Amino acid sequence: MSLKIIPIISILILSVASEPFRFDNYTLYKVLPKNLEEIKLLGDLQNSGADFDFWDDPVPTADYINVLSKPELKNDLEGFLEAQGIDFVITLPNIQELIDKEKKKRYTRNNVKSMEWDDYYTLEDIYDWLDDLAKVFPDIVSIIEGGTSHEGRVIKGVKISHGPGRRAVFIESGIHAREWIAPATANYVINELLYSDDEETQAAAREFDWYIFPVTNPDGYIWTHVGYRLWRKNRRQFGNEYGVDLNRNWNDNWMGECVF
Repeated sequence: MSLKIIPIISILILSVASEPFRFDNYTLYKVLPKNLEEIKLLGDLQNSGADFDFWDDPVPTADYINVLSKPELKNDLEGFLEAQGIDFVITLPNIQELIDKEKKKRYTRNNVKSMEWDDYYTLEDIYDWLDDLAKVFPDIVSIIEGGTSHEGRVIKGVKISHGPGRRAVFIESGIHAREWIAPATANYVINELLYSDDEETQAAAREFDWYIFPVTNPDGYIWTHVGYRLWRKNRRQFGNEYGVDLNRNWNDNWMGECVF
């Protein structure tokens, strides 16, 4: 092979590899267990190693369980559910259509209040917004850091305080990378604490110190934007595998020294 061709092929490979994964014809099922026996059967399926994505755990309190299936496994999942007499409905026959509809407006830094609540934003956008808030409210808002991620990204948050001696409220969001609504909700809380005209909201903002981290899994959150929209875990690598579920891997030591 000519050496002149190799760089061109390499560029093409990198270009293809950088494209986000598509979920064409991936189907989302709403599974409706009627009793504990069916819950147990679903738990066995979840733990069997079958390549289904359980969005909810089969626990006794579950009224329904969302399960995502690859197109080549749809018949297997439906066959299992029908054989066991477990009810289900198809919520989304092609989840990629919903992903394609997600708005991708960019946050405009010309106006700190320009963040829209019907859109989702990148990590850079969110962090820029937090920095702007600290500039607009220097006596109330300060930037805090909760450490760094596995890939070296700062876990950035804000402290909202109207003076010393107040009890604290701690909010962390975005542990599961794909759940974009969580960081958006945390951002909305921050915005309300600073801008709301509601008297009860203003009172709460002044009564407590607020420590809020909108994205506590920045590596995973970025990966959902650039690589794999439905990624749940962080991006720590174990051999050929990636990811730790940060919601289930805490040490048992509580009440230790605070990091901020």
